[in-house]
Amino acid sequence: MRIEYFLREINGWVCLDIEEYINLNFRADDSKIKTIKSLQNIPIRIINDNEENSEKTNLENLISGNYVEALIKKELNLTVNFPKKINITIPSKENNKNIYDIWAQSKIISYDYTNNILFLQYNEELILIEDIFNKIRPLSKPKRLEYDISIYYIKKLSNAEYDKFKLEYEILENNIEEEKKYLLYQNYDSIKSSLIFVCPKDDIINFNFLKEYEDKYKYKYLNNDDTNANSGITSRSGRSEESDKNESKSRISKICNIIIDEDYILSEINKYEYKKSFVYNSLFQKDAEKVLKNIIKKNKFYITYIDGEEFKIIIYGNNENDFNEETNYFEKEYRIREIKIDPYINRTEIIDSSKATNIKFIYFGKQSVYVIGDEKNISNFEAVINMNEMYLKEFQRSYKEKNSIQKQLTDFKNEYKIK
Repeated sequence: MRIEYFLREINGWVCLDIEEYINLNFRADDSKIKTIKSLQNIPIRIINDNEENSEKTNLENLISGNYVEALIKKELNLTVNFPKKINITIPSKENNKNIYDIWAQSKIISYDYTNNILFLQYNEELILIEDIFNKIRPLSKPKRLEYDISIYYIKKLSNAEYDKFKLEYEILENNIEEEKKYLLYQNYDSIKSSLIFVCPKDDIINFNFLKEYEDKYKYKYLNNDDTNANSGITSRSGRSEESDKNESKSRISKICNIIIDEDYILSEINKYEYKKSFVYNSLFQKDAEKVLKNIIKKNKFYITYIDGEEFKIIIYGNNENDFNEETNYFEKEYRIREIKIDPYINRTEIIDSSKATNIKFIYFGKQSVYVIGDEKNISNFEAVINMNEMYLKEFQRSYKEKNSIQKQLTDFKNEYKIK
């Protein structure tokens, strides 16, 4: 998905992919979930990646004096004013500039039909366009979107949370009105565990997941003046709101640099040619680094926190053979599986079974165990556990039947005073 934002200062449309637009509007110290709403009120255009540009200029209209839009490269420094309404500007500073695609509103000087070359005047510049079929389109007036939309950016999302979101997304995708489908977009970055989600604002009501996620992760320390933020929670019992606010601000100031550093690290990892991520239960996190240091010798690895239940291991490198060798071994030998267990099964028996089936790591949850190891060994372990549970249930059934018969016999003797 691309967003084109009209800037009168340059007399043209700045072309941003959705990730660039998110980076402009979201700061590194933002909360886990952030929204940009009411995009109907600013001059933008939404274009899907799979949508071909149907706005082709008729060659007969390439006459001196007519206006068209030409695709050019321009050096800009784009920023966003916080906490006010979204307003991308071009400061006069000379540093931190980037190259952006611009659809520049330009006046035709002449058109060379023989060589298929177009000469244009854009502001005070003269432009030469050779690829007119892909770099020229009709003049368009800045206008508002037909539908109000919301953009969500979620920084850290577990696999289970993403699966829940995706299920609701697919239902909406199948039922949304055809003319709104071009506004529907989602992208999950498996390295950063981040989700970008665009949807017509009126259809957000269909996402129970988003409401639950917002309730779970909105924070008091967010700036309440930021019109794009969903913020605020009630203070904890026994603490004043002001106390909580000061504590939260102090906490975020301490972790701000860490957040910025990790965003930078993950962006750098994304530049590597080969990368793969593995998600594990947080119980394994303390052992993971020791394991990886012994396995990952030819590549690099990074461990990143997702939430209280999961963390992610990212393995990355630029040599295909080395990358495949180490990731294939790690994926084969260090699979994770959650297995539900009967709470009455003795832990010692479970540990003995894991040793007998060559499980590498075993961790106990409330009503389940998490095991890590080779797929075959995990299957053997699960079979042993299932067998133990079957015998336990049979024993419990027999014990209950025996107790029931014994009770009936005792009641009968008491009733008839039999000794």
